[in-house]
Amino acid sequence: MSELLKFILAHEEQFRRQRLPSLYSDFRPLRATNPDGYTANVSAWQAALTRAARAGVAQRSTTANDLLVLDAGPALLDALETSEWGRPQALGAVFGEATARGEMVPLTRFLASGESVLGKPSVVLAPLRLFVWSLRQLGIAGESGVDGKLVGGKLVVMANVEAASKNVLARISGLGSSTVDRIFSKEGFTSTFSSCISNNTTPPSKTDIDVLLKYLARDKKQIAYDGEARLLFSTIKFPTLTSPSLSITQHDTSIASLNLLITSLTSQTAALNTRITALTNHARSAITQHNRSSALAALRAKTLAEATLTQRSATLVQLESVAAQISQAADQVQVLRVLRASTGVLQGLNRQASALNVEETVAELREEMEAVKEMGGVLNEVGREGVDEASIEEELRLLEEQEGNVAVGKMPSVPTREVGVSKTELQSRPEKNKETQAEAVLDAAVEKLALVN
Repeated sequence: MSELLKFILAHEEQFRRQRLPSLYSDFRPLRATNPDGYTANVSAWQAALTRAARAGVAQRSTTANDLLVLDAGPALLDALETSEWGRPQALGAVFGEATARGEMVPLTRFLASGESVLGKPSVVLAPLRLFVWSLRQLGIAGESGVDGKLVGGKLVVMANVEAASKNVLARISGLGSSTVDRIFSKEGFTSTFSSCISNNTTPPSKTDIDVLLKYLARDKKQIAYDGEARLLFSTIKFPTLTSPSLSITQHDTSIASLNLLITSLTSQTAALNTRITALTNHARSAITQHNRSSALAALRAKTLAEATLTQRSATLVQLESVAAQISQAADQVQVLRVLRASTGVLQGLNRQASALNVEETVAELREEMEAVKEMGGVLNEVGREGVDEASIEEELRLLEEQEGNVAVGKMPSVPTREVGVSKTELQSRPEKNKETQAEAVLDAAVEKLALVN
């Protein structure tokens, strides 16, 4: 069983055992007799092959597998063959339907077209004629109609291309807004965004990169790309809000070359550090084994590697310094552009303010505000006429006196004898007793007056 078939049977729910007889049969007649069943089988095959392609298991290759492109040839039928059900009999119809809907596009047409291919069949035909025409373009159908044969031809899987482009745009948004951070060579783009194309660690092929760049530049208009000019050095530029131009200048190409050189030197220094560590360990091992000649050879190689590392590191520091200065200059240019635009806005607003006669407007506003104050004063005087202020003051005084008398009546009574002294002792002191009796009489009179009030 091929890796492709193992992947499909393990990850696709539609390819459970009870469904395999229908999926591997020639279900093309169902187009007329059972359209729902026909559509279900076509959708199941298309979804399975789409995910298998992105996983890198749709084809066997000694180099990198295509992740965005599917090879619809006899080799695909061989990979899908089973001992029980044989080869799928209606795979040609699956690719024909996908091509007719624009969900799969022949690779040659995709790369050669100057216009977007999103949802656009190459010609306007009736649905049945378009279906047959698409299969003939792939070599799947002969002149007499659909015969189900696959005669090669690579198809761009648009669902995988769209998913990869979304991942790339999400990644670039997190790399910074500086123009320098958004310019790449083709090699730099590949190393930076390879993981955006695949769901796993499978590296994309050169064809995948070409397809993705074409899609981002032509269909999405998210990058500027000069690779179609067949130059020795290709430049990819992501526009920014302050620099939205989709054209590539010589400055952009120089920045891309500088970034590529920095990336190359960084990888070289890392490799040299690894080599120096390995040579050091080898020399130590040779000394332990009393192999003097091997130890000397390792130390000589280590010395050369260290000298090379020193040179590469010095060059890398210089290039990084230049890149930092370029980035700073590019940021300053963006700031100046924003300031210039802001100046224009302020000038326009000031002209509008001058046309509105500011002094006259302010004077009129002050007059209206004074009128509002006068009107408020008049309204506040309404209702004050006919009110006797003296009678109101007299009524307020009487209320305050009544409240004071109530408060006095509620006060606690004063004790008439000393605390802790008995009545017998008080009677033995006649003078004090008389004073106490007088105070008691006075207190009783006060209480009576309070009750009367």
